[in-house]
Amino acid sequence: MFTHQFFDLLLNLDEDRQVTEVEADHRSCEVRMLIEFRGRMAECPKTFELCSIYDRAPEREWRHLDTMQYKTYIRCKLPRVKNARGQGGHDSSALGL
Repeated sequence: MFTHQFFDLLLNLDEDRQVTEVEADHRSCEVRMLIEFRGRMAECPKTFELCSIYDRAPEREWRHLDTMQYKTYIRCKLPRVKNARGQGGHDSSALGL
């Protein structure tokens, strides 16, 4: 059966990222998982400096590489940061994929 730890290992997630939900639909051959970013700092997408997280973007879903014959989808609320110059954005690298 699918486990959170299994996908943590497959996706090579570090301690700031964790698979918290896994849903497998055997009829449609789809796997959906939720990844949570648990770190306190994230990289600014404009300056690449490490910044504090001020909130999370609305949840999004992406298609990932298939897991065997199962279409695989990842859901995540990307952290939003502001750098020292007040610029900000979503840290899409926060997934680490």
